[in-house]
Amino acid sequence: MVAKINHKQPIHIEKPSWSSRATDALVITALLLGNYFVFPHITSDVAAENGILENLEVLFLFLAMLFFLYASRHVSLKTIGWFSAVVCFSFILREVDVEDLSLPQWLIVIGSGKGRNALIVALSLFTLWQLFKQINYRMIVPLLATRFAFYMYWVFLCLVLSWLFDKGVVKSDSSNIFEELSEVNAYALILFSAVIYRNEFRAC
Repeated sequence: MVAKINHKQPIHIEKPSWSSRATDALVITALLLGNYFVFPHITSDVAAENGILENLEVLFLFLAMLFFLYASRHVSLKTIGWFSAVVCFSFILREVDVEDLSLPQWLIVIGSGKGRNALIVALSLFTLWQLFKQINYRMIVPLLATRFAFYMYWVFLCLVLSWLFDKGVVKSDSSNIFEELSEVNAYALILFSAVIYRNEFRAC
């Protein structure tokens, strides 16, 4: 059952403090350093299809999706959590080959190919419609300055890097490793942003 939104309820957005900004900088720095030290030890088997990195990606996405759905019950901007959960769900369907699993045929139909695309579009349009009903133009700038948005910028950057290596725009002997590692970083940051979302948009 979809929770009812009170569009007249005041929207609370926690203003980032200097300490929280410093924490965010440390998180990103730790992530970059972790990549630097971990990369030499990643083999092609680890980054292979259905390998350790791909399974880690799905785990991060699944946990983030659950946390967004849970947190949306306790915040003023519920629809951001809904849309973020849909994004996580769409990435999970992208990473998991549903057609290769032992599932009922109807689940395979809606979880792969055109059925998957139609499902994701429908869910995305619904949650976006609800989001645009809940916010107004005066909230755009404050939203873009939140800690949640900060992590989304980094998620976008990581996914762009992954796409560049996947499509061969940037060529390297370790392109597959760079691609999968970039996605692991993106999905780990999505999970972290789900925690930020719970605190930053808490209900009044």
